[in-house]
Amino acid sequence: GEGGALGEEQQVPKLYEEAVIDLSAGSRHSFLINSSGEAFAAGFIESDFSYKGHLGIDDWQEGSNVGKLVDKVVDAGGKRVDAPPFVRAYAGVGVPSDSGEMHSMLVDIDGNV
Repeated sequence: GEGGALGEEQQVPKLYEEAVIDLSAGSRHSFLINSSGEAFAAGFIESDFSYKGHLGIDDWQEGSNVGKLVDKVVDAGGKRVDAPPFVRAYAGVGVPSDSGEMHSMLVDIDGNV
C-alpha cells in the first residue's frame, strides 16, 4: 500500500516461495511460472460475460483473481488432463483482429502450447 498502510479491501502481493523462471503480463492478467514448472494466473475479470478463458483457470471470480494455479489443460484431443511442467508464459499475445480480443499461451518443457 501507499505509505506503508493498507486499506480494508486493498490487495497485497502474494509471496511465492520458489524461484520465478518466467513472468508475463497482459492488459488485465499475468502469468508466473516457478522453478517446479507450475503456472499461476492472476488478473481482473470484469464479468461472467466478459471472461473468455484468458486466465486458464476454472475457479475464477468476478474482480481480482490472485495467484491461481493452472492445474488442468486441454490436450490436442480435447481431453482435460493434468497440467505439465511449464517453461514459458505469454499473456495477452497480439492476434489478428478477426480471432478475438486476447490470447494467452503457456509452453511446456516439450515445447507444446
